[in-house]
Amino acid sequence: MAIPSSGWNFSFYLFGDSCDKAPYALSALNMALREGGVGAKRERVQIVSVWCGEKLVFDGDRYELRGVKPNMFEPKSDRKISKIVLKTPLRLKSDGKRVAPDEITALALALSALRRLNEIEGREFQKRRFEYEREKEAKRLEFVDLARYSNRQKTKMALGGYVGEIECASVGEELSRALQLGEIIGVGKSVVFGLGEIKLEEGE
Repeated sequence: MAIPSSGWNFSFYLFGDSCDKAPYALSALNMALREGGVGAKRERVQIVSVWCGEKLVFDGDRYELRGVKPNMFEPKSDRKISKIVLKTPLRLKSDGKRVAPDEITALALALSALRRLNEIEGREFQKRRFEYEREKEAKRLEFVDLARYSNRQKTKMALGGYVGEIECASVGEELSRALQLGEIIGVGKSVVFGLGEIKLEEGE
């Protein structure tokens, strides 16, 4: 993987109690990139700056996180979600098998987001039921085949998944809240590799 001369822009999130450990997380990330490197050739890179919103918290030399407060997740109750865009390949599995395209629904994405939240919080997944007419959905999905090489396992790992759009049926408030959560934390498998990013679009 070649390192672009212009550099990279990327983001990462901390949740819950880990927000209090932000300086340690940033320091560890900087050390991993500077000493461990990235890509198959382990090319070393340097973090130039870190921003939290519009506040500069690392200028390449020192950290300054005073006054930085974590945002609380506050879903908007008035969002009229009409479409879900699968921006990066989505990998959903059930009983160890990849979920078929016809099973990729707004409901499945919402449940995946809630399951991921429970994993982040270290809690057991609580089953939920939503009122939703999935048969009224319209989908345009395409499978994208991806792979990465694992140095630890000394083998290629399949990371393929579906991208595209889901035209939603009527989305109730509780389902909307779960989907808005998924827009932040991602859905499906391999989210830590950048997969499962979704974007919600609104209609009339």
